[in-house]
Amino acid sequence: MGMPAKPRNVTILPPVKKRAIDPQDVIDSLNSDPNIVSYTVAVDKGAGTTRFIATDVEGEVRTQDHRAPGLITMTVSVPTGRTAHGRRKSRNKKICALYDDHTQTEIAEIVGCSQSLVSSVLRDKGLC
Repeated sequence: MGMPAKPRNVTILPPVKKRAIDPQDVIDSLNSDPNIVSYTVAVDKGAGTTRFIATDVEGEVRTQDHRAPGLITMTVSVPTGRTAHGRRKSRNKKICALYDDHTQTEIAEIVGCSQSLVSSVLRDKGLC
């Protein structure tokens, strides 16, 4: 039958790192990172897992599950913006990020807006 496929978002550390990651080391790292606004830690002793959930200054949420030595699951959630201003800011960042590799028409199709809006955003940012 063969081996089951590995889930895509699981990172398996190299064999030399077989020791479990100390949760206190992760907490110390979160405390010292100026980009982290808040975090929570949940330990399930029965299952032997530790979950870290951290939110950065941009609103991005990262969830990391430490299941066993060498097996870590990581999930990243990027907010689209809770307000109209936040959504515009997110859209404009995406437009600027795509500018080097795509035409304005392609960017408009990817982002889901008009080519004239892409042109306006790029002009406002001084990119064209």
